[in-house]
Formats: sequence, C-alpha cells, structure tokens
Amino acid sequence: MASSNLVRRASPTFFINNKDVTEEMLKHIVDMEIVDNLEGTLDEIIIKLNNENNRFLTTNWAIPKGTEAKIGIKTLNWNSEFEGESHSDIGIFNIDIRQFNRKTATFKGISAPLSSRDAKRSKIWANISLEALGKEFADRYKLKYFYKVKENITLKNIKQEEEEDFSFLNKIAQEEGVKLKISSGILILFEEEILSENTALLSISLDNVQEFEIKDKSNDIYDAIEVKYFDTKKQKEEKAIITKQELETGQKSDNYKKVYSMKSRAKSGDLKKLAKKTLENINKREIEASLKIIGCKELYSGCIISLSDAGEFSGNYVVTRLQHNFPKFITSIEMYKIKKDMKEEKEKLMDFI
Repeated sequence: MASSNLVRRASPTFFINNKDVTEEMLKHIVDMEIVDNLEGTLDEIIIKLNNENNRFLTTNWAIPKGTEAKIGIKTLNWNSEFEGESHSDIGIFNIDIRQFNRKTATFKGISAPLSSRDAKRSKIWANISLEALGKEFADRYKLKYFYKVKENITLKNIKQEEEEDFSFLNKIAQEEGVKLKISSGILILFEEEILSENTALLSISLDNVQEFEIKDKSNDIYDAIEVKYFDTKKQKEEKAIITKQELETGQKSDNYKKVYSMKSRAKSGDLKKLAKKTLENINKREIEASLKIIGCKELYSGCIISLSDAGEFSGNYVVTRLQHNFPKFITSIEMYKIKKDMKEEKEKLMDFI
C-alpha cells in the first residue's frame, strides 16, 4: 500500500527563545552538526543556513549571540514502516559565534551558559564536599544538578585562581576520578564506571554500519602508576603505587615494567585513590571503536551499545562522543569497550581499597 504518510523522514526541530521556528529554519538549512560529548568538553551545535540575499543579516531573520536554541529530532516511520511520528529532545544550546558570507550564515552554540565564560574567579574553600561544590556552581548559573557518585568526597584547602568556573570544577572533579557534563540545562557530576553497569540501549551488527574503525592499542596502556608529591608540613615525599594487576585481580604485584608517573596531590587527601582512579581511566580505553550509522536519535553519550559480528571486538561499549548530521540524518559514534569482567573487577577493587 503506497502512501506519502509512510515515507521515511527525519529532520531537526528548532525552538529559538521558546518559539517554534522549525518550519522557517528547515527551508534554509544547508548543513547541521550536533555534538554530544561524555565529559570534559561542552556539547556543541553548528547550524549552516542559506544566506541568499543576506537574509540572516536582516532584522527579521537575525539570530543574536546569547540566543537560546532548544534542539530536537523528529522522525516519521524511521525504524519501521508503520512507526509513525516520534520526537526526541537533544539539547539546549546558547549561540556564541556567528559567521556570515555571501552564501551561508553559520551559528555555533554551546551547552553551558555563556556567562560562565565571561568571568574568571578566585576563591578558597577550606573544607567542602565535591557534591556541595558542584551544587554551588549549578546554583550560580541556575542549572539543575545531578550528582551520581557512590562515595562522599571531601575536599580540603582547594583554591580557584583566576579560572573559569566550570574549567575549575572539571579539574577538581577529574582529580577525584569524577566526570563533569553540562547538557539541557543540567550540571552532572558522575563516575564513569557506573555507566558500564547499565544494560545496552542498542545492539549494532558491524555488518550493518556504513563505516567503522577499531583501534586496539598498547602504547598508552600501563602496568602501574606512581603518584607522588612533597608534603611541606611533614617535609617528606608522599607516594602511592598501584599496579594493573591490583586493578584487575585485587592482588598486589611487584612485577611491572611500564609505569605512568605523575606529581599531584589529591584534594581529598587520598593519594592511593587518586592513583587508582587515574590508572583505571588511562587503561580502560584500550579498545576503541568509531562507527557511522543511519541516524539514531535515541542514542546519547554515556549509553551502552552492544556490538556484534566483530570477532574478538564484539561486546559492550560506552559511548564517549556522538555526532548527528543533517540534512541527511547520519550518526557518528565514538566508544570504548568495557572489559568482560568489569563487574567482578569492581567488586574486587572494593575489597582492597
């Protein structure tokens, strides 16, 4: 049965300052890129529009810096013939860069409030939990706040010195093995290892992807880590060594060759925990994969994908970066493989910490 209603379609939706301008924007879209990063780097959007007759330089069509753009993706019969219409919210972005030429008008936006980049601050906290520190910054920028960390982390004598707020918070969080993400008006502090405990959101056969690349590396994988610093109060060097074997089996070992060395003082005072978190973070991305697939609006950074028909590289992966492209809806994925015995390894880790 032929029907125009059964045609497969996908397109972005646009709300500019809470006004639906989807119909107008779609008439002029040349290219669009939406990037969803797991942590450390802000989500971003790039919208390229046809600037015929300098349309987007006129008052009626201008999109000023600071404009809030709420972006979604709408599909029609995308996954099956009779699926019907479906919509997913993708994110809220603040326009911070505009570029114009005779052919196109390009607008770039980020997921953080622009005011967070306008000022560099200085402050000292003598004693504060990481959870409370995150809430302080979330409240300052009127963001919702999620804290997904298993342990209570107390920070002592931390100092912000002429730094942007979220750059500083990200630095402090990373030192404690915690990730930072800002998305859709929400500040999230989370432990990446919690993600690996989730079930797969999507199963993908390598036979069905448009493009792929798998990287199995050893050059950035270490047998052990040594973290040290000089304690001025005690007038002596403090150090902690954690081996890969300890992470994987819970058993200590003196048999290691390739050592990652760093000088750092844990703000929580737990040097061993800092060493463990750092080595875990370095080594977990031993196997990485990049895929290009037909657009999938349900995916998000941090979700789990089950990859099949990939031989020894089949298994569950954590998505670290997503990129949606239009007008032809394509999704590009970057992800790393979760170790098979991840859950068992975590239980063993808790025994020796």
